[in-house]
Amino acid sequence: MSGRGAPQRGSARQARRFQPHSLPTRIGDDPRQARWADAMKTVLNREQISLPALAERVAGPLDLQGTHKLRRWLSNETTIPAHAIIELARAVGGHESDMLAAYGLRSPSISKLVRRAEEAEERERQLRARSAQEGRTTGGALFAAAAARDGRWSVTVRPHWRGRRHRCHFADHVLLERVDAISERADAERDFAEVFERTAASWDATPLLVEGLPAGPLPPLIVHRFTAPHEPTAHHAPTDASGVGAQGIVVTGLQWTGSYTVAALLAKALGWGLGSFARAARSVHGGAQLDFALADEIMQDWLRRPDNSPRRVWAHVLTEPPEPSAPSARLLGDAGPDVRVVMVVPEPELIEIIAALSGTAPMELAAQCRAWGELLAPHSRLLHVPASAPRAADGSVLRAGDPRFLDAYFDASVDAAFDALRRLAGDRPVSTLVPAQARLSDPFAALVAGGAQAASSSDPAARAPVALTTPPPAPAPAPLSAPAPQSAGPVPPAGPVPSAIGAAG
Repeated sequence: MSGRGAPQRGSARQARRFQPHSLPTRIGDDPRQARWADAMKTVLNREQISLPALAERVAGPLDLQGTHKLRRWLSNETTIPAHAIIELARAVGGHESDMLAAYGLRSPSISKLVRRAEEAEERERQLRARSAQEGRTTGGALFAAAAARDGRWSVTVRPHWRGRRHRCHFADHVLLERVDAISERADAERDFAEVFERTAASWDATPLLVEGLPAGPLPPLIVHRFTAPHEPTAHHAPTDASGVGAQGIVVTGLQWTGSYTVAALLAKALGWGLGSFARAARSVHGGAQLDFALADEIMQDWLRRPDNSPRRVWAHVLTEPPEPSAPSARLLGDAGPDVRVVMVVPEPELIEIIAALSGTAPMELAAQCRAWGELLAPHSRLLHVPASAPRAADGSVLRAGDPRFLDAYFDASVDAAFDALRRLAGDRPVSTLVPAQARLSDPFAALVAGGAQAASSSDPAARAPVALTTPPPAPAPAPLSAPAPQSAGPVPPAGPVPSAIGAAG
């Protein structure tokens, strides 16, 4: 008798013993639970899972002894707690979002969007794997390769480097022109659909002018490289939190405060992955308009179980009116112990610059900053990091029309990232946060770990070196001094603007 025989006969006996669960469930006093029970029994029947087998799977998480509670829940005799719905869904291989929707605890439309978001994430992973297998580069080079195969498009790729004290290849600008017909955006989006999805490229609608870009029939595309989402590097074991003491970090702030750049810098230094709730939501619709509800749902799902996607820095822009009921206020203000939240708070000079870029009155924007600072008040797991205005070597504030603005803007984000790392390190040297392999593979990580001078001695625009030894914990930034408007009505959310400054961050 082979060693395989007994398990096979046991499985056959179990299959013969399985009795289908009866449908439909008695409605009784709770029609919602009856709908959930029908959905649950449908999965149990499809997978041929008996109640004793189900009880074994959830005995630990739900502290069950026998099948008594399960029978009463599935027969709609006693009310099932919400956490049990989630555990039972996982136990049978169902989707917890669908089961919550069946009970009425989650909107069916949101449940469908969550499923689509997960499918988009899986598709993104497959695209990354295929790109790695083909040995192809990222960024604007993919547009050039696609155009070479097609032959109908002329492509110009301009690498965009940024920063004076820490130079990096921030993005690629791509200019497209049809050589056999009039250039149309719809044609470009159709012909380069796969490249748009792979690179997350967008039409650059920034109010800033990047020097060196020739005029073309279509707006330039921006392909973010430095702030592009990526997976954690294999710098440490999965259980190692690099000294941060958390599974993940959310970097948040108003639009144009540099939150995307600060998040990317933190990810580089820690060797963690980089994500964006907004980009994840947008990828569900293939690059269409951002679905704010879906972005909030993705953020909520991750905050509830950060260990499902550990070692990740998330960039998040505050676009809602600053009210206690706003999802960002509720979710980030009450983030669990495995999450650190870094809020980038602009200084008054930066508020004036942001107001000019976004078309908002400075007083109105200052009032928003104060309100968000109160809603997301600093504590041990929620850190406020000041963001300074872009400045020249003599300390004067640079405006958006100055050709030195983008480099100085990036340098200000570097300073904010250093400050965030110092606060995350607490009373330890900042270098303890940086894995050894990150120091070898990334210049910013090496700068943080080595305590090197943050400015090149040959750079006339450089500031003094950044001290990397950790000071005592700094107090929260003082409230902004700009006066609030006399009539403060609700502030409409600012839509995300694909931007040369950094993904509207």
